[in-house]
Amino acid sequence: MEETKDQVQLDDSILLRTISSGCLSDINNLLKLCDHKTTPFSSHALNLAVLQACNIGNAHLLQFLLQDGIRLELRDGNGNTPLLISSTKGFTDVVVKLLSMGADINAKNNNGDTALMLATSREVIQFLLENQHLQLHAQNSTGNTALISAIEKSYVEKVELLINAVVNLNRQVSKSTLTLQPGCLVSSSVESVIECAVSQAFESNNTKALIFLISECGAHSTAVIQKPETFLKAVKLGDIQLIELMLDSGLDVDRVHDSKTPLMCAVHLEVINFLLNKGANVNFKTNTTPLINALSWNYFSDIYRAFHPQLSSKEMEEKIILVADSFLKHGAHLEDVDECGCTALIEASKGCFSADVLKYLLDKGVNINKKENEGLTALHFAAKYHKFDLAEVLLKYGALVNLKSCDGCTPLHHAVRDLHIVKLFLENRANVNSEDDLGNTPLSLASKFSGDRVNVVQLLISYGSDVNHKNISGMSPLWLAAQNLNTKCFELLLNAKADLGPDQLQQKSALSILLNKWLPSEQAQRMAETLIDHGASAEFVRPDVIHRLIASGNDGTLVQKLMKAGICPTVLVLKKTIFNWPETSISPLAVSLILDSVDFTHYIINNWYLTKSDIKILSRNKEILNCLEKHKTKTLPYLQEVSQQPMRLELLSFITISSALGSNRDRHQRVRNSRLPVPFQDKLLFTKLEVKVLDAIVGRGLIFLHQLTKYQAEQEDKDSQFYELYVDFCKRYSSCRHDRLSVPSTLSRLGINIKYLKGQ
Repeated sequence: MEETKDQVQLDDSILLRTISSGCLSDINNLLKLCDHKTTPFSSHALNLAVLQACNIGNAHLLQFLLQDGIRLELRDGNGNTPLLISSTKGFTDVVVKLLSMGADINAKNNNGDTALMLATSREVIQFLLENQHLQLHAQNSTGNTALISAIEKSYVEKVELLINAVVNLNRQVSKSTLTLQPGCLVSSSVESVIECAVSQAFESNNTKALIFLISECGAHSTAVIQKPETFLKAVKLGDIQLIELMLDSGLDVDRVHDSKTPLMCAVHLEVINFLLNKGANVNFKTNTTPLINALSWNYFSDIYRAFHPQLSSKEMEEKIILVADSFLKHGAHLEDVDECGCTALIEASKGCFSADVLKYLLDKGVNINKKENEGLTALHFAAKYHKFDLAEVLLKYGALVNLKSCDGCTPLHHAVRDLHIVKLFLENRANVNSEDDLGNTPLSLASKFSGDRVNVVQLLISYGSDVNHKNISGMSPLWLAAQNLNTKCFELLLNAKADLGPDQLQQKSALSILLNKWLPSEQAQRMAETLIDHGASAEFVRPDVIHRLIASGNDGTLVQKLMKAGICPTVLVLKKTIFNWPETSISPLAVSLILDSVDFTHYIINNWYLTKSDIKILSRNKEILNCLEKHKTKTLPYLQEVSQQPMRLELLSFITISSALGSNRDRHQRVRNSRLPVPFQDKLLFTKLEVKVLDAIVGRGLIFLHQLTKYQAEQEDKDSQFYELYVDFCKRYSSCRHDRLSVPSTLSRLGINIKYLKGQ
């Protein structure tokens, strides 16, 4: 029953309640009661009413609410205007009404979507497309146009309408308005629009849209269809109708793109069989063949992307076996090779698959010992990729365990990182002392590889590997372990009675390999101590190692052991003075005084580890005393005490004799050949020193070492391994000084362990 104006008090609540009801008669009655005027209602209520009217699709009501034109571009919480809401809902009459009232057809919401992008109703889409103000190629915030959005959402009917709009109207779109998708070519041609549409359809796996684009767009789609990669993408999608459509357009079933044929790209068995039935060449060779490709890691990755997580790894593998089986049934050559000389068996041995795949190929009669271009067999690759199950199967089927590759490596050489495979090979009579072209045995390689392969080394030794074998570079397993700081292997080789003696021809030893560095690492120092404890000679170790170890923060243990092992006191002559020290002759005692180490100063003086240059230090030299006093050193009182009296004749004679005997590696023999009393000989060789822990130098040790090396008069070849860390130190130190960093900050940026400076 209709109410009259006198019976109803018009207000906001009545307006909103009436619209919410959706009852047309109540809405029409309300419009009559207010004389089609909006004045009885608040602006807020009218805003809400407009949005409600859009959602129920009442064009007449909207005309009433928008009569003043103020709310035509009103926005909801998502930035949608009345036109955007109505287009989404599919209310054609409302869309028509809004556009007739002047609504902006290209308005965008918060996501950048326009009415055309949101529309799903055929009638609404057609009406929008007829509007001359429509920007057909406007983009949303993700860069998608209406066409691309329709393809992504599989709105095939909408795709058809949009493509026809492009073709029929032949819209010329400027470069600023047609970037359909990031990466697409900016263009105004119909062909470019369709090409981008096809590309996006492939991206979203929209085969229905693709079939429409290719079948209905005629000549406009020819260019994109003819691109080799387009057909390969279609093959990967796996839609036979689409593939057949493209083949019917004249495409070559064996066309190559990026060294792959369609048969190599297909991951669906039905597609593979379809292509084979269409005449695809099962033995077509690019850099590989379809069969070899099917057993590669890349193909397994394609299968994984296509079927994960629907299929387990085992099920994917079974699918690959079916693919290989199909190829073989269609005449694939089992012994064909790729550009690297790999057969299907060799490719399958590289670690992608389980033993089932290998068994399948082996049961087909494949040559198990065939080599690829570098002379590697399937067994080499199984070892290289740590595949025990593959290696085990290959051996059971007759793989030769001692076949050598072009560089002389047997499978055992490649297995030294894997204990279980090494054991398997040794149990199958692998030659434990086989040498590669560089003279390395498996033990040589196991000793040098990082990671301390101690169990492998132990196993190789137990099977009779020669611990003293040297490669063509003269490096024994012990030397290789020392060079690479493989501590556990190193200790194992020592316990296996590896030779500790120096190599006279090469003039080096395991100890010199560890210590003839500008700054031996803490690990190298510990290994050096172990060597000396096992009786290693210090022959060929640089005598200035004492200077460097004292300065770097060693606690004195290694320094003293080196003294006992034959490193005699040595003077380094500099081109200029450093650290305000008045002399250019630097002895171990001078290092201790310059860096203010009371413990080292005491020890060196008390044990007569002195050089001729130290006579001046111990003779109350004013310049030296003034230098120490100026820097308020802790060593000054002790030096003053020991130099208070003239130097004893016995000590002076000892220093003179010691200096006369020289500091080179023949010193030991000269001392023993002298007619001096044995106790005096022992004193000269420092063999009876008591080793004790000293307080390590803290502070400027590394900076001192830097200057000591920089200004040394006699220097080695700059390419020597001795300078490796020093060169890096110099570069970084220079950079840090330029940045005016403190010493701790400098050392931190140098990446040097602060323990060196703390003596720990």
